[in-house]
Amino acid sequence: MKYFLTLLLIAIAPVKALADGKLIEAPVAPTFDIKDLEQRSEKSKEVKSGWSEYQAKMDEAFEKTVSFMAAESEVDIAIAAGERFLQAFGGNNNPYSTEDDEQIAEVKKLVEALTKPSIVSLVPQSVEDDDSELVAPQSVALARVDLFSEDDWRAVVDALALAEGVECPFVPQACIRESGITLFPDPLVFDKNLRLEPSLILSEGVWVISSVGEVKQMEEPYSGVAKAYNSFGVRVWDLTFFKGQLEGPAIRFYPSGQKSLQLAFRKGEVDGKRDEWHQDGSRKSSSFYKDGVPRKKFTKWDEFGQLRVSSKFTNSSKGALNGISEAWHENGKLAFKGRFEIGKIFGTHKIFYLNGNPKLEYKLIPDVIGDCVRKPSISDLRQRRSRLEAPAIERRIELERQRGGDSCTVRAIMPIYKVASEWDEKGNLLWKSKKNFFQQWGDAQQLIVDFSKRKNRHFYESGALKSVVSYNRLYSALDGELSLFYENGKRRLSGEFASGKRVGKWKKFDPNGALIKQVCFADKPPERRVVCS
Repeated sequence: MKYFLTLLLIAIAPVKALADGKLIEAPVAPTFDIKDLEQRSEKSKEVKSGWSEYQAKMDEAFEKTVSFMAAESEVDIAIAAGERFLQAFGGNNNPYSTEDDEQIAEVKKLVEALTKPSIVSLVPQSVEDDDSELVAPQSVALARVDLFSEDDWRAVVDALALAEGVECPFVPQACIRESGITLFPDPLVFDKNLRLEPSLILSEGVWVISSVGEVKQMEEPYSGVAKAYNSFGVRVWDLTFFKGQLEGPAIRFYPSGQKSLQLAFRKGEVDGKRDEWHQDGSRKSSSFYKDGVPRKKFTKWDEFGQLRVSSKFTNSSKGALNGISEAWHENGKLAFKGRFEIGKIFGTHKIFYLNGNPKLEYKLIPDVIGDCVRKPSISDLRQRRSRLEAPAIERRIELERQRGGDSCTVRAIMPIYKVASEWDEKGNLLWKSKKNFFQQWGDAQQLIVDFSKRKNRHFYESGALKSVVSYNRLYSALDGELSLFYENGKRRLSGEFASGKRVGKWKKFDPNGALIKQVCFADKPPERRVVCS
């Protein structure tokens, strides 16, 4: 009984633990509360919901911005739309998504692409740039909305190119330049490092004697002869001035002292006969100038007395080629022959290789003058319409002028008004063009470009189809299918244009033909992004 009572007392005594054989009393249970965490959780949900709403509004604004920028033809307005989006959303950073960063980066790309030239811009480059690649003019700049990779858009630009490495089929003036033929006298250039005696300086467009010493002298326009020396101290010019302007005879010398060039100035411009000599004293060229531009005739000979250039100019202030001009190779064979009318190509022009084989032959249809399509005058239109319609026609002409109608039209650089062909030295045809038609062949005589029936097709060296681009009836805008292909024949990218604007579904595929990306536009212009159905 005593043993039982002892166990009972132990059971009802405060609970204790054994540690190292000793009993330890239990601590008082702490107060436990997670209400603050529950409040933080609720707050976090509210914040996350707020960012979700923010992102939804940003998504809507992004779609509206990129669609507007793609459809807007005024660059300044398109840039303003992008900058407004960046100002509204660029200062925030959504901690729950990276989509906002991607949208900000994409709009920045669009603004930069419009602010400075992009390598994938579809705007035609100047024909004065020798490294430029001629592409079809379009009112839509695909680079504005970077839907696919830069390589994809580069492939689209390549597909739009009407030719590979040549401008002659589209810009007549490039034919002569590409052949290295010069029909004009060499430009007159003065070395910037020339030293004049007496010492002269150009002050507000007038040549005056340079002041010497601390006392500044009265600057008066110089009249008289001045000798010009190069950086080696060799006399290279004798120049005549009158009242601060180049006036009268001027002679340029070779380092040997032999006369190189003789001409005359009038009021600072070349005026009168201009003659050049080779170092051995034989004649090099003869030309005539008036008011700084060539007039009448230009003739050029080489060191052996062989005639190399004979060209004629108008007797007007335009200084334009006029009449038949010819050029010869060093072996005496004809290099070029063609006729101009006030600077514009007239009739058939022919360019030849050194061996005498034809290199280029081109001509223009009569309704084209030079590189621009001739616009019908109001009198022309009156002949076709009744006199009662004349005022309405005049209003349309005026509207056309206000919209820039006097400039070269789209057709001016298209191959539809040009009849031309080019051959290699062996006589193999490299390309040919005529109305609504252009074809180009590669080194192995395989077809690489076929522009006909309003479609521009490019081919791989293997002969496989590389791309297809479609145009409208006037060849002034993309209209219809655009397809790019891998060399294995599988489609790479497909889309459709309507009046130069992207419409419908644009798709990108991998080399096996599997769809990897899709972007959708409205089914008809104006161009705008829509949700793919």
